[in-house]
Amino acid sequence: MQGGISREDGHLIVAAVRVLDHRLGHPPTVEEIAELLDRAREWTGVIVSGLEAHGVVATVKSAFTHRVEIRDYRVLETLDPAAEQPTLGREMEAFHEKRTAEEEALGDLFGGGRSRRKRDERMDDLSDRLKGFRSQSPKKNPLFPDDADDA
Repeated sequence: MQGGISREDGHLIVAAVRVLDHRLGHPPTVEEIAELLDRAREWTGVIVSGLEAHGVVATVKSAFTHRVEIRDYRVLETLDPAAEQPTLGREMEAFHEKRTAEEEALGDLFGGGRSRRKRDERMDDLSDRLKGFRSQSPKKNPLFPDDADDA
């Protein structure tokens, strides 16, 4: 295993770089690669960094972006075909999946009308409670019985 990058992951990233370069007309960013592959940006960044260390790709840095270009794809054949995914990559994938699930749950909460229903139920409950509220006449003050008549 060389740096934890498998041949399969390397080919996947290189293929994504080629497709995006063709589609966009310029080398892609790590975020664009991650979006195309439907992977976490962090996982993609780890794999791209490993491929860069092996000389397969290069990250071209400009003032605003970091784009990925292919340098020597033939190095991919020297990588271990069954290399384990880096531990950080696995953890980031799990984090990404958990975060996606949380975002979907929040979307259901706010977009699904559940919060509106809860608010409406609370308002109905308050309305019912206010209907039951009756104005009570002041009781006689035991200390000053004459004051109750003046009010």
